[in-house]
Amino acid sequence: MALKVKALNSVRIITTYHPDALIKQHSDAEILAKIRDYTGNNIKYSEWKRKDVEHKAKYAINSYVAAIYNAEWYIGKILEYDSKDNEYNISFMRENVSKVRYRYKWPRKDDILWIAESNILCQVGDPVLFEPFITLVDGPKENEGRVEVYKKGRWGSVCKPLGHIEAAYICRHLGYLGGISAGSGVYGPGRGIFWHINITCLYSRNCEIAMPVPDPTGCDHSQDAAIICDHMIRLTPGEDELSMRNIGRLDMYHNEQYLPVCAENWIPENTRVACRQLGYEDGELTEARENDFLQDGHVWMMEVVCTGSETRLDKCKHSGWSLNGCKSRRPVFLHCH
Repeated sequence: MALKVKALNSVRIITTYHPDALIKQHSDAEILAKIRDYTGNNIKYSEWKRKDVEHKAKYAINSYVAAIYNAEWYIGKILEYDSKDNEYNISFMRENVSKVRYRYKWPRKDDILWIAESNILCQVGDPVLFEPFITLVDGPKENEGRVEVYKKGRWGSVCKPLGHIEAAYICRHLGYLGGISAGSGVYGPGRGIFWHINITCLYSRNCEIAMPVPDPTGCDHSQDAAIICDHMIRLTPGEDELSMRNIGRLDMYHNEQYLPVCAENWIPENTRVACRQLGYEDGELTEARENDFLQDGHVWMMEVVCTGSETRLDKCKHSGWSLNGCKSRRPVFLHCH
């Protein structure tokens, strides 16, 4: 398959496509079933050639198709057709980081590619656009980045800094368990207008989720808000503190699970940072009781050292995550106030 790559220079558009939408033409139930189940792990390109490929059926410019690219199937829009090579120039969408099923967005690199007709599965209905769209941009991982909003044809970023609670609401809106604020300007400057996100409207839908900032003179794209949909912390109460939210074992969410923090060499500055992240002013380390010690088999956050000025615990120095690394098996227990 000849590959002619065109650099992305189009305006980013986020769309939502549902595979159960009407299939327009050049398709059948068998192909649709394969699209739903396709993972790209055990199927070769040759097994996906269309039954009518020998007829060289052509797809209309600006129509949407399901096609094989990079060992996965994707929805894309046909931009042009090369009759000599029987290939289509397709602008692809990829699965959205929000983890919400059937939601897609444009990739940012090498997304406009020439694809052989034999690797086009079928034509599909046009994607449906829902607004406003909130997404994370320019982060090293899919679950972190600069917060950007698309609404009524306008892209933009969030002007005011976001707190940890606001970040958690946005991350839940994107399909994650929660999240934390990464600060301002961490993932570079955005562009476009400045948006204000009304956090209380994310779930109620009874009010405007995103509104343009009426007076953007105090906004600066170099300080665009950013979040991380990971590394939340919580206090898990012991048997005697079930009714108390400010006392308990300190856990951090990492790689889709809450993990304990090792209490070895724990210092007061660590406590201050953790309690402030939880919304308190300060706190103290409490003595763990005999039944609070954990058995082997746990992954621990190890050797945390904070200066006290950090806004979140994962910004403090630490030696990473270690299976059975905490020799004392003593987790951090805090009383925040």
